[in-house]
Amino acid sequence: MKIAISGAIVLFFMTSVCWAQSDEYQMPEDKSKPVITMQSVGGFRMRPKVKPEPMLSIYPDGKVVAGRTWDGIGRAEWKLSYKEIQALLKFCIKENKMLEHTTEGIQKAIKDSGKRVMIADAPSTEIMINTKDKQNTVSVYALQFATRQFSSIKAIGQVAAVEQRLKKIHAMTVVGGPKKMDEIFKAVNAALKEKDKDAPTMDLSNLGYAQKRDNGTVRMSIAKQVKNDTGQMKANYMANVSIPEGKKPEIKANVFRPRER
Repeated sequence: MKIAISGAIVLFFMTSVCWAQSDEYQMPEDKSKPVITMQSVGGFRMRPKVKPEPMLSIYPDGKVVAGRTWDGIGRAEWKLSYKEIQALLKFCIKENKMLEHTTEGIQKAIKDSGKRVMIADAPSTEIMINTKDKQNTVSVYALQFATRQFSSIKAIGQVAAVEQRLKKIHAMTVVGGPKKMDEIFKAVNAALKEKDKDAPTMDLSNLGYAQKRDNGTVRMSIAKQVKNDTGQMKANYMANVSIPEGKKPEIKANVFRPRER
Protein backbone atom coordinates (compact mmCIF):
# COMPACT_ATOMS: atom_id res chain seq x y z
CA MET A 1 0.00 0.00 0.00
CA LYS A 2 2.80 2.41 0.88
CA ILE A 3 4.51 1.67 -2.41
CA ALA A 4 1.28 2.30 -4.32
CA ILE A 5 0.72 5.60 -2.53
CA SER A 6 4.32 6.67 -3.10
CA GLY A 7 4.01 5.76 -6.77
CA ALA A 8 0.85 7.82 -7.06
CA ILE A 9 2.56 10.78 -5.41
CA VAL A 10 5.56 10.47 -7.72
CA LEU A 11 3.27 10.20 -10.75
CA PHE A 12 1.31 13.25 -9.63
CA PHE A 13 4.53 15.22 -9.07
CA MET A 14 5.91 14.26 -12.48
CA THR A 15 2.64 15.21 -14.16
CA SER A 16 2.67 18.58 -12.40
CA VAL A 17 6.24 19.24 -13.49
CA CYS A 18 5.43 18.31 -17.08
CA TRP A 19 2.36 20.59 -16.99
CA ALA A 20 4.44 23.49 -15.71
CA GLN A 21 7.05 22.93 -18.42
CA SER A 22 4.39 22.71 -21.12
CA ASP A 23 2.98 26.09 -20.15
CA GLU A 24 4.74 27.57 -23.16
CA TYR A 25 3.57 28.30 -26.68
CA GLN A 26 5.15 26.10 -29.33
CA MET A 27 6.67 27.90 -32.29
CA PRO A 28 5.74 27.00 -35.89
CA GLU A 29 7.92 24.26 -37.37
CA ASP A 30 8.78 26.46 -40.37
CA LYS A 31 11.18 28.94 -38.73
CA SER A 32 11.03 31.22 -41.76
CA LYS A 33 7.38 32.00 -41.01
CA PRO A 34 6.58 34.79 -38.53
CA VAL A 35 4.95 34.05 -35.19
CA ILE A 36 3.25 37.47 -35.22
CA THR A 37 2.63 40.07 -37.90
CA MET A 38 0.79 43.39 -37.85
CA GLN A 39 -0.08 45.52 -40.84
CA SER A 40 -2.52 48.11 -42.16
CA VAL A 41 -4.68 46.94 -45.04
CA GLY A 42 -6.87 48.94 -47.40
CA GLY A 43 -7.98 52.52 -46.92
CA PHE A 44 -7.82 55.36 -49.42
CA ARG A 45 -4.18 55.94 -50.34
CA MET A 46 -1.92 55.99 -53.38
CA ARG A 47 -0.34 52.74 -54.50
CA PRO A 48 3.32 52.58 -53.36
CA LYS A 49 6.17 51.81 -55.75
CA VAL A 50 7.73 49.32 -53.32
CA LYS A 51 6.09 46.05 -52.35
CA PRO A 52 4.77 46.80 -48.85
CA GLU A 53 5.90 44.62 -45.97
CA PRO A 54 4.00 44.20 -42.71
CA MET A 55 4.60 47.02 -40.26
CA LEU A 56 5.91 44.42 -37.80
CA SER A 57 7.02 40.79 -38.12
CA ILE A 58 8.31 38.67 -35.23
CA TYR A 59 10.01 35.34 -36.00
CA PRO A 60 10.50 32.14 -33.93
CA ASP A 61 14.19 32.93 -33.30
CA GLY A 62 13.24 36.32 -31.83
CA LYS A 63 14.12 38.42 -34.86
CA VAL A 64 11.88 41.48 -35.14
CA VAL A 65 11.47 43.33 -38.43
CA ALA A 66 9.95 46.77 -38.79
CA GLY A 67 9.13 46.51 -42.46
CA ARG A 68 9.08 48.85 -45.44
CA THR A 69 5.42 49.75 -45.45
CA TRP A 70 5.64 52.61 -47.95
CA ASP A 71 7.90 54.53 -50.31
CA GLY A 72 10.70 56.19 -48.37
CA ILE A 73 10.28 54.00 -45.29
CA GLY A 74 13.38 52.08 -44.23
CA ARG A 75 13.73 48.63 -42.68
CA ALA A 76 14.90 48.05 -39.11
CA GLU A 77 15.65 44.90 -37.13
CA TRP A 78 15.87 44.03 -33.45
CA LYS A 79 15.91 40.88 -31.33
CA LEU A 80 13.61 39.54 -28.62
CA SER A 81 14.66 36.86 -26.17
CA TYR A 82 12.77 33.56 -25.97
CA LYS A 83 11.33 34.68 -22.63
CA GLU A 84 10.12 37.95 -24.16
CA ILE A 85 8.42 36.12 -27.04
CA GLN A 86 6.66 33.79 -24.60
CA ALA A 87 5.46 36.77 -22.52
CA LEU A 88 4.20 38.46 -25.68
CA LEU A 89 2.36 35.35 -26.85
CA LYS A 90 0.80 34.99 -23.41
CA PHE A 91 -0.41 38.60 -23.62
CA CYS A 92 -1.84 38.03 -27.11
CA ILE A 93 -3.30 34.55 -26.69
CA LYS A 94 -4.16 34.04 -23.03
CA GLU A 95 -4.96 37.58 -21.92
CA ASN A 96 -6.48 38.95 -25.13
CA LYS A 97 -7.84 35.82 -26.89
CA MET A 98 -6.20 36.48 -30.24
CA LEU A 99 -6.56 32.87 -31.35
CA GLU A 100 -10.28 32.99 -30.57
CA HIS A 101 -11.47 36.30 -32.02
CA THR A 102 -12.53 36.38 -35.67
CA THR A 103 -12.97 39.21 -38.13
CA GLU A 104 -16.50 37.99 -38.85
CA GLY A 105 -17.38 37.79 -35.15
CA ILE A 106 -16.27 41.38 -34.55
CA GLN A 107 -18.13 42.61 -37.62
CA LYS A 108 -21.28 40.86 -36.36
CA ALA A 109 -20.89 42.43 -32.91
CA ILE A 110 -20.65 45.87 -34.52
CA LYS A 111 -23.70 45.19 -36.68
CA ASP A 112 -25.68 43.90 -33.69
CA SER A 113 -24.88 47.11 -31.78
CA GLY A 114 -27.00 49.06 -34.27
CA LYS A 115 -24.15 51.50 -34.92
CA ARG A 116 -21.44 51.76 -37.53
CA VAL A 117 -17.91 53.09 -37.57
CA MET A 118 -18.23 56.80 -38.29
CA ILE A 119 -15.23 57.20 -40.57
CA ALA A 120 -14.75 56.53 -44.27
CA ASP A 121 -11.77 55.19 -46.24
CA ALA A 122 -9.76 54.17 -43.18
CA PRO A 123 -7.40 51.17 -43.23
CA SER A 124 -7.99 47.99 -41.26
CA THR A 125 -5.52 46.78 -38.66
CA GLU A 126 -4.65 43.14 -39.36
CA ILE A 127 -2.87 41.02 -36.74
CA MET A 128 -1.78 37.43 -37.35
CA ILE A 129 -0.77 34.95 -34.64
CA ASN A 130 0.94 31.75 -35.78
CA THR A 131 1.83 28.94 -33.35
CA LYS A 132 2.68 25.31 -34.03
CA ASP A 133 -0.91 24.24 -33.39
CA LYS A 134 -2.98 27.13 -34.67
CA GLN A 135 -2.94 30.23 -36.84
CA ASN A 136 -5.45 33.06 -36.71
CA THR A 137 -5.74 36.44 -38.41
CA VAL A 138 -8.02 39.18 -37.11
CA SER A 139 -8.78 42.38 -39.02
CA VAL A 140 -10.62 45.38 -37.57
CA TYR A 141 -11.62 48.38 -39.68
CA ALA A 142 -10.49 51.77 -38.29
CA LEU A 143 -9.42 50.09 -35.06
CA GLN A 144 -8.66 53.17 -32.96
CA PHE A 145 -11.95 54.83 -33.92
CA ALA A 146 -13.82 51.58 -33.36
CA THR A 147 -12.23 51.21 -29.92
CA ARG A 148 -13.70 54.54 -28.80
CA GLN A 149 -17.06 54.08 -30.51
CA PHE A 150 -17.65 50.46 -29.46
CA SER A 151 -16.16 50.37 -25.97
CA SER A 152 -18.74 47.76 -24.92
CA ILE A 153 -17.42 45.23 -27.46
CA LYS A 154 -14.69 43.47 -25.51
CA ALA A 155 -13.07 41.84 -28.54
CA ILE A 156 -12.30 45.21 -30.14
CA GLY A 157 -10.68 46.45 -26.94
CA GLN A 158 -8.55 43.32 -26.74
CA VAL A 159 -7.36 43.64 -30.35
CA ALA A 160 -6.57 47.32 -29.67
CA ALA A 161 -4.55 46.34 -26.57
CA VAL A 162 -2.47 43.93 -28.66
CA GLU A 163 -1.99 46.60 -31.35
CA GLN A 164 -0.63 49.03 -28.75
CA ARG A 165 1.78 46.41 -27.38
CA LEU A 166 3.02 45.61 -30.89
CA LYS A 167 3.40 49.31 -31.73
CA LYS A 168 5.72 49.69 -28.74
CA ILE A 169 7.84 46.78 -30.00
CA HIS A 170 7.85 48.37 -33.46
CA ALA A 171 9.06 51.66 -31.97
CA MET A 172 11.79 49.90 -29.98
CA THR A 173 12.92 48.20 -33.19
CA VAL A 174 13.00 51.45 -35.14
CA VAL A 175 15.13 53.32 -32.57
CA GLY A 176 17.38 50.38 -31.71
CA GLY A 177 16.17 49.05 -28.36
CA PRO A 178 15.06 50.17 -24.89
CA LYS A 179 18.33 51.87 -23.91
CA LYS A 180 18.18 54.23 -26.88
CA MET A 181 14.46 54.76 -26.31
CA ASP A 182 15.17 55.80 -22.70
CA GLU A 183 17.79 58.28 -23.92
CA ILE A 184 15.30 59.79 -26.38
CA PHE A 185 12.58 60.24 -23.77
CA LYS A 186 15.08 61.74 -21.32
CA ALA A 187 15.97 64.36 -23.94
CA VAL A 188 12.30 64.94 -24.84
CA ASN A 189 11.28 65.48 -21.22
CA ALA A 190 14.18 67.89 -20.67
CA ALA A 191 13.13 69.90 -23.75
CA LEU A 192 9.50 70.08 -22.58
CA LYS A 193 10.55 71.14 -19.07
CA GLU A 194 12.45 74.04 -20.64
CA LYS A 195 9.18 75.16 -22.25
CA ASP A 196 7.08 74.57 -19.14
CA LYS A 197 8.39 73.54 -15.72
CA ASP A 198 5.04 71.84 -15.03
CA ALA A 199 5.17 69.70 -18.18
CA PRO A 200 4.18 66.06 -17.57
CA THR A 201 6.77 63.33 -17.90
CA MET A 202 6.38 61.59 -21.25
CA ASP A 203 6.86 57.86 -21.76
CA LEU A 204 6.22 55.25 -24.45
CA SER A 205 2.44 55.44 -23.88
CA ASN A 206 2.54 58.99 -25.32
CA LEU A 207 4.16 57.91 -28.59
CA GLY A 208 2.18 58.80 -31.70
CA TYR A 209 4.41 57.13 -34.22
CA ALA A 210 8.00 56.10 -34.87
CA GLN A 211 9.38 55.40 -38.31
CA LYS A 212 12.73 54.94 -39.96
CA ARG A 213 13.29 56.62 -43.31
CA ASP A 214 15.28 54.91 -46.05
CA ASN A 215 18.15 57.39 -45.45
CA GLY A 216 18.46 56.07 -41.88
CA THR A 217 16.79 59.00 -40.14
CA VAL A 218 14.35 58.07 -37.38
CA ARG A 219 11.31 60.27 -36.80
CA MET A 220 9.01 60.22 -33.80
CA SER A 221 5.95 62.13 -32.65
CA ILE A 222 5.15 62.34 -28.93
CA ALA A 223 2.16 64.12 -27.40
CA LYS A 224 0.03 64.36 -24.28
CA GLN A 225 -3.06 66.43 -23.55
CA VAL A 226 -3.64 67.64 -19.99
CA LYS A 227 -7.18 68.52 -18.90
CA ASN A 228 -8.51 70.56 -16.00
CA ASP A 229 -10.99 69.43 -13.34
CA THR A 230 -13.95 70.09 -15.66
CA GLY A 231 -12.53 67.97 -18.48
CA GLN A 232 -11.51 70.91 -20.65
CA MET A 233 -8.11 70.96 -22.32
CA LYS A 234 -5.59 72.77 -20.13
CA ALA A 235 -2.54 72.24 -22.32
CA ASN A 236 -1.27 70.07 -25.14
CA TYR A 237 2.37 69.03 -24.96
CA MET A 238 4.05 67.89 -28.18
CA ALA A 239 7.52 66.89 -29.31
CA ASN A 240 8.70 66.02 -32.79
CA VAL A 241 11.96 64.07 -32.82
CA SER A 242 14.35 63.62 -35.73
CA ILE A 243 17.42 61.40 -35.32
CA PRO A 244 19.77 61.42 -38.33
CA GLU A 245 21.72 58.18 -38.53
CA GLY A 246 24.69 58.24 -36.14
CA LYS A 247 23.77 61.62 -34.66
CA LYS A 248 22.04 62.97 -31.57
CA PRO A 249 18.26 63.57 -31.51
CA GLU A 250 16.94 66.90 -32.78
CA ILE A 251 13.87 67.80 -30.72
CA LYS A 252 11.21 70.42 -31.38
CA ALA A 253 9.10 70.78 -28.24
CA ASN A 254 5.91 72.84 -28.09
CA VAL A 255 3.20 73.63 -25.56
CA PHE A 256 -0.22 74.71 -26.80
CA ARG A 257 -2.83 76.28 -24.53
CA PRO A 258 -6.38 77.30 -25.47
CA ARG A 259 -7.05 81.00 -25.52
CA GLU A 260 -8.85 82.35 -22.51
CA ARG A 261 -12.34 83.61 -23.30
